[in-house]
Amino acid sequence: MHCIDPEDNTQTLEPRQSSSSSSSSPLSVPPSFPTTTTTILTFCEPSDWFHILHLVSKQWREACLALCCDLQSNSSTRLPLTFPPSLSVLKEIATIKKVLDPDAHPIIDWSRHGFHAALDATIAQFWKDMNGVTLLQPSTHFDANARAQLYHGDPILLDRNVAPMSEWPAMEKWKPSSLLSHYGNHFFECGGSGGECIMLRTLLEYNLSQHDDTPLYVFDEAFRTTCPAMLNDYNQKIEKLFPEDLMKHMLDRPPHRWLLMGSRGTGTDVHQDPAGTVAWNMVVSGTKLWALLDPSLTKEDVMANTVPDDQPSLVWFRDHLKNIKKKFPKKVHVVVQEEGQCILLPANWWHAVFNLTNVIGMTDNHVSVATFCQELKSVEATTCKKFQLSPKVDATEEELEKWEHDLVDIIHHHFGLIDYETSLEWWRELVEKYDMPFMRSSK
Repeated sequence: MHCIDPEDNTQTLEPRQSSSSSSSSPLSVPPSFPTTTTTILTFCEPSDWFHILHLVSKQWREACLALCCDLQSNSSTRLPLTFPPSLSVLKEIATIKKVLDPDAHPIIDWSRHGFHAALDATIAQFWKDMNGVTLLQPSTHFDANARAQLYHGDPILLDRNVAPMSEWPAMEKWKPSSLLSHYGNHFFECGGSGGECIMLRTLLEYNLSQHDDTPLYVFDEAFRTTCPAMLNDYNQKIEKLFPEDLMKHMLDRPPHRWLLMGSRGTGTDVHQDPAGTVAWNMVVSGTKLWALLDPSLTKEDVMANTVPDDQPSLVWFRDHLKNIKKKFPKKVHVVVQEEGQCILLPANWWHAVFNLTNVIGMTDNHVSVATFCQELKSVEATTCKKFQLSPKVDATEEELEKWEHDLVDIIHHHFGLIDYETSLEWWRELVEKYDMPFMRSSK
């Protein structure tokens, strides 16, 4: 990997060989570049622009990084571009990796399996193995009826022209170049909750040069406090998607929205979201591959937790999904989610994600009245069986109190309510407000 230190103006960069793919995808030189620079670039391949321009000054390096990020996140214009990282970026990345995995060498151990070099071949083999699979097609409308069906039916892929997604300010403001311009010096969490923080500018440079098996992936819930302007972009018009969200009544709401940013090769292993929560996932920039599996399948059926931590989610797609699809042909959906599209995921569906390009996205979980009632019914059945009683038959006050206390504890566990008294008060208010007669007998 060739490294550049922008502080050192004496460095030179060896020219690279032109590629046929880049010559077949001509691009216009950005009009903001000076005349002399434009003249030089006219005689160069587009894939070589960044190697020339980012040496001129920090300003041009920033412009090249922004343009390169936008091109790489778009699958239709993705060129074989690389962006040599500065020495300072390499040092920062090594430090972050050391915190996330103290026993691993930041270069050798993070790329020991060679998955990055084999990505194209692995993805091609995956599609060959899944030959004949029907992809979930985007829906061109979303209304109250569709929303109601979501709580009891299959996942939905919303097209980019469907409101409120088409009206969402973040769709433009969160493009890579725009994020770099406005939030380039802000830090975001990578490596999960409580993980290490990385500067956005550093992450974007890393995304364009990394060769790791499991690349760094920003999964940040704290952006609402660290970047309040982003939260303002997020909040505008998005309430139209799911206006009914019981979790907003919680005094201490658990984490429920996350900003996602990562390079090609990142993703998440097969899992279920917290019980009873409905999720939506929007791609602002890039392309994602999804596998969605019916909630009736067990952990063993979906081969959960079978991929080691140092290997990407693509391993699960490659090694297990074809067999699961063969065994449960009507319970598996495969989705290619393009820029601007939104996936709506009903409660308790298994899902795995692999990012086919560099991506920026957003995911959010909420609890509707329908899913809340479903969860309570499930808990009610489990709890009644446990205590061998029913709230609809005679029981002593002590038995009913024990049953009710246990039920609220389970609700607390599922939805993150802060304590028994608050849980009970909140639960009783919902019983009355949303008319849940099947629960009133327990009061």
